Parts: sequence; C-alpha cells; structure tokens
Amino acid sequence: MKRDRQIENKKMGQCKVGWIQKNRKTGKISWILFLLSLVLIGLCSCNLASGEGEEQSRDRLIGGMVTREPIDEKIYATVENRGKDGYLWGMEFEGVLGDSFFYHEEKTDDGMVRAIGYDASVSYLEEEESKVMEVSHLIYVAPEPGETINHLYLHPLYKTEDGKLYIMPGECVSLGSGMNTEGVTTSITLEETEKITFGQNQQVDKVIVRASFEVVYDTMKIRFVQFDKDNTLLSREEYEPGEVPFDYVTDPKAEFVLMEIEQLKPDGTRVWERQTYEWEGLVDEYTNERNEVYHTEKVTNAYYYRGKEDGFIEKKLCRIIWAEE
Repeated sequence: MKRDRQIENKKMGQCKVGWIQKNRKTGKISWILFLLSLVLIGLCSCNLASGEGEEQSRDRLIGGMVTREPIDEKIYATVENRGKDGYLWGMEFEGVLGDSFFYHEEKTDDGMVRAIGYDASVSYLEEEESKVMEVSHLIYVAPEPGETINHLYLHPLYKTEDGKLYIMPGECVSLGSGMNTEGVTTSITLEETEKITFGQNQQVDKVIVRASFEVVYDTMKIRFVQFDKDNTLLSREEYEPGEVPFDYVTDPKAEFVLMEIEQLKPDGTRVWERQTYEWEGLVDEYTNERNEVYHTEKVTNAYYYRGKEDGFIEKKLCRIIWAEE
C-alpha cells in the first residue's frame, strides 16, 4: 500500500510539471505556483528514496552458500527445526546442492544477545574510517578430471526481519588449466555497506562474506597399519572413506600407526599419501556430575578428506585411541 502511494505521488508530480509547462506557454501561471509545484516534486522524490532505503535495509547479509552450479533466482530455505539454537539443523534450499555458512545475532526474551553461527569464522577489521565484520569459511574442493574448468559459486545468504532465510544469484570463480591441482587456493568476496550493532555495543559499517577454496585430492581408500616398538607388523585394516571409524582403537602393543590414504588425481591416476602417528601425550578425561574423572583415554587426532554429495570435500577427524594392557 505504501509503495502504491509513492507511485501515485510520483505520477502526480509528473502531471504537475506538464500542467505548469502548458500554462507557462499561455502566460497564465504565477511564479509562486511554479515554485510550489517544484517543492511537491521534491517531496515525492524524497519519499521514494526513503521507501527504497527501507526496503533494502529490511534484509541483512549474514553469510553465503557455495555451489558447483549457478542459480538464477531467489531461493528460500526450508528449515526442519527452528529451535532455540537457530538455523543449524535441517536447513535446505530446494534443488540446490551446496555448503552454507552464516553468523547473526538475536535478542532473547530477557534482553540478552545470542550469537548464532554455522561453519563460519567471524572477525572485526578496521578499513580506512569504517569498521568491518568479516564472515568467512574455508571449503575444500576436488580437482575436475583432465583439463575441465572448475567453476565455483558464492551466493549471498540473507535473513529477513521475520526470520526467513534466502539466497540470491552470486559470484563465480574458475580454476582452469594449471590451477586445478592440489594445494591451489582462491576466494570469492561479497560485501554490503550497512550499519549494524552486534553484541552490546559493537558497531560495524560493512559486512564482508568471504569463501576461500583449497584444492585437495579426493580419498579413495584408507589403511591403518599398526607396528610395535620393534617395528613388527601387528595389523593392517582398510576402509572406504565413509566407513572410517571416528574412534580407531589400537592394539595394546602398538607403538605407532601408519595411516595410508589412496588419493585420486585429475589425470585418473592414484597416489598413496602416508602419515605416521604416535602418542604425544594428549589425554581425554571423562567426568561425572560431581566433576570427578572416571575414565581417561590416550588420544592422537588424525585427519583425512572425504567427498560429499554437494561436490565439495570435507575434512574429517579420526581419533586414534591408544589401548593400554
């Protein structure tokens, strides 16, 4: 309704200009009426600009979504669970496969500020005379086979005043010949100027959303090979990437574990990467309600990469638990 009135005001202003010009030719219009009509036109213009500003400030840039394919329209998120922990569980964009990340803050009923984030790193920067908040995320991507160009997209993720989330068509970066190899990095940056208050008094003038990409080889198989202190082979176990246990328990006699990772290169060949792990003193403690330690584990953290359905690669943790005799 407000926008309709603005359009009518604009048309009314245009009509007045035409009416004044017509009567100026006949010499029957006074300068006072002419000046009055200019004031009316100025008021109409200010109302329109104000309306557009309100419309733009209604939705806030809070993050992004990275995809391997472009989108050509606004797409709203469907959320299975809108719990108190924010939009963390079951958020999907129909027909779009990708990896989303975001950060925003909400006030609770008791006036407290709650930070809500997902897969995002947040930092505050000084840029000339402006204060900037950067929401960033690191994404791993496997190289395309052969000389195929690798297209990567970052779509801005917005939050409306009534809590709805949607993405818009974004920016693209391409990894061509010579860049589509392991270790290559690139990034896409989106930014919007908008004054926002975070926390109790943190003021920012601009929001930057940055997606950084790193090319890694996809994992085909993983082997765990255990040896005792005399370098005697104790066991050899092989897993598919999706079957690697979160907790891998060693033989009590194991002194070190050789982790062998078979990787796929873009030319179709396969290579083995080998990492050696031994216990370096890390102990995880488990406590009860009285904060009493009832169990300890000698742990070493190992990492590997695994492909996802959205076309990206995730970095996974495997805890090597050193069993004791």
